[in-house]
Amino acid sequence: MRTLRTRLTRRPHLLLAVTMSVAVLIATALVWLYAEQQRDLADVNRRLESVRRARTELAKGFLYASLGDADGSPFRSEQGLALLRQAASSLAATVSDLETRAPTLADELHREVQHLEALLTDWRHRGSREPQREVGMLIAYHDLERQATHVDGVIRERGRLLAARFERNFQLATASALLFITGIISLAYLSMRARHQAEQLEQAARARYERVIEGSDQGFWDWNLQTHVFDVSDRFETMLGYTPGERDLSEKNWPRYVHPDDLAANARSIEAHLQGLRPRHEAELRCLTKSGEWHWILSRGKVVERDAAGQPLTMSGTHTDINEHKRLVTELGRHRHHLQELVEERTSQIEELNRQLERRSVQAEAANQAKSTFLATMSHEIRTPMNAIVGLTHILRKEPASPRQHELLDRIGHAAAHLLEIINDILDLSKVEAGKLVIEQVGFRLADLLASVSSQIGEKARAKGLDYRVDIDPLPETLHGDVTRLTQMLLNYLSNAIKFTERGHVQLTVRREEERDGQVLLRFSVSDTGIGLTPEQQARLFNAFEQADGSTTRRYGGTGLGLAINRHLARLMAGETGVSSTIGSGSTFWFTARLGIGHTAPIPADEIDLENALDTLRTRHAGAKILLAEDEQVNQLVASEMLTDAGLAVDTATNGAEAVAFAQRAPYALILLDMQMPVMDGLAACHLIRQLPEYHDTPIIALTANAFREDRERCLAGGMNDFLSKPVDPTRLHACLLHWLEHSKH
Repeated sequence: MRTLRTRLTRRPHLLLAVTMSVAVLIATALVWLYAEQQRDLADVNRRLESVRRARTELAKGFLYASLGDADGSPFRSEQGLALLRQAASSLAATVSDLETRAPTLADELHREVQHLEALLTDWRHRGSREPQREVGMLIAYHDLERQATHVDGVIRERGRLLAARFERNFQLATASALLFITGIISLAYLSMRARHQAEQLEQAARARYERVIEGSDQGFWDWNLQTHVFDVSDRFETMLGYTPGERDLSEKNWPRYVHPDDLAANARSIEAHLQGLRPRHEAELRCLTKSGEWHWILSRGKVVERDAAGQPLTMSGTHTDINEHKRLVTELGRHRHHLQELVEERTSQIEELNRQLERRSVQAEAANQAKSTFLATMSHEIRTPMNAIVGLTHILRKEPASPRQHELLDRIGHAAAHLLEIINDILDLSKVEAGKLVIEQVGFRLADLLASVSSQIGEKARAKGLDYRVDIDPLPETLHGDVTRLTQMLLNYLSNAIKFTERGHVQLTVRREEERDGQVLLRFSVSDTGIGLTPEQQARLFNAFEQADGSTTRRYGGTGLGLAINRHLARLMAGETGVSSTIGSGSTFWFTARLGIGHTAPIPADEIDLENALDTLRTRHAGAKILLAEDEQVNQLVASEMLTDAGLAVDTATNGAEAVAFAQRAPYALILLDMQMPVMDGLAACHLIRQLPEYHDTPIIALTANAFREDRERCLAGGMNDFLSKPVDPTRLHACLLHWLEHSKH
């Protein structure tokens, strides 16, 4: 239906032909209906007339039959009976094709006539005029008349039905005609509207195509390959400076407008496309402008129409102005060539810089190694005399002396301890900057760590009359981290707090910041009621060698390294540092550290009573033979005094070779080896001593001025059992000796 409507709206003459055809059909149908109706009405009238005559004949026949053969009667009974039969047959014939019921009306009429004939015959034979028989004949006649009346009604009903059917068909035809007329009007309207819309769409498409053509800035061309007519758009001409139609663009004139070097290539491209060798024609060519210059054009085209045999009829395409593009390509080529030269030059420079960088890297590595070597050497060289100072001070304290002398010895001891702290801080900072400071992960109890810190710092706080407080959140019993570095960080904060607080309190607080993935982030805070800091002073802290100001440094002392080391250590523990302070009201220094949560308690170390270690040695290990290898005479004296003071028997070797010789001659309960000695160092001596059968399990302890972690690891890996760095604290020395002498018994 939609296809038909589309065809009708697009072809008005087809719509007119369809309209005329349907109109003729409707008129013919109406004429046929009218003729049929007239024919049916004529048939009904004919039948009614036949019924009327039959009824008249029925009446005459009854009259003739009932009165015939009487005296003086002009009628005959036979004549009447014939009329009755004729009337009945006429009625039966009239309704024979109208009745469908059984028995038919015609049969009933014949029976009524036969009944009436029988009555008349009987009546005539009897020859009497009995009223009773006359009434029966009248009833039979009336039945016959009733049948005739019924026939009349049937015919009239047929006429009524025919009239109703005609009226219904006429109405149907009229409605169909009206519907058709409405459809024709609708189609006409739709046709007009569709044509109007098509015209609008065509105009819009034409305008759009014109805008596209204008916006594309391209020249369009059509080439009729049969007539050789070449048709072009206006832009095809204006692109080269001509007015539309100014040039004769016939094929014979093309060589005049195309550069000779490009003409053949353009012709080959067109021919290859026409022969089906290329999907389209495309060529770059120079065309002559009106001003006489050559202008680069990109010509593209394609066959758009072919005949039934597949031969090309029309070829269409475009001309695109690529002159600026070609200029840019040429310019880019020049720049690329120049850039290549620059790249080669820059590459040469980079290679030279890389060589310089490699040399500097080697130099930096050598300098870093030299720095590490220098620091190790300086550490050894500084700690060696420091060991002498601390050791001799310890020895002198045991000698009888005046109070003034004891006071001076105490001052020497405090100065040596302070100098040792500075040396340790400088070494730690150097290791941090070199990336060689490693955070250990060992199990520990936080309560033990804080108790150790309190034991070291509490006496200082009490000496200044300060209240020392500790506030701790409920935390896991066992943690994993670097106990030594955590202790160092807390001591740095607490020492500063005590140093800069004259009255009031110092408080250590531990809070749980977060807990996830088997780790806990703790916040350690040290608060004091000291002198406080200004915002400007706070901004300079945590940098190496920084103090709040020069006057503070002069009054309270310090290098400013502790806070810088704390910041580095906190970051190595995935934490941070910070401070909040108010001038004159105190400060709160804090750091955070991410520690592992342990599921089992750490294995406790052997319990050694540090204060009573000396007495225990004298009691339980008096006379035990100790071999001491030390090349520096003062340190020999200091170590020997500490050992003999503990009741131990000491043999002294000045180098590793002598220590091996001593060990070969006699057994020793424990051996102390310096790492750096002439002839043979401590590691080599340890290796040779361990090869002796009787010294396989003998405790060997490094006693050296090399205090780096790497030195400790080298000693333990080389077969030594423990590591003591110089200057040696007598209490730590006695505790270490007691531990290993006790251990060697089991």
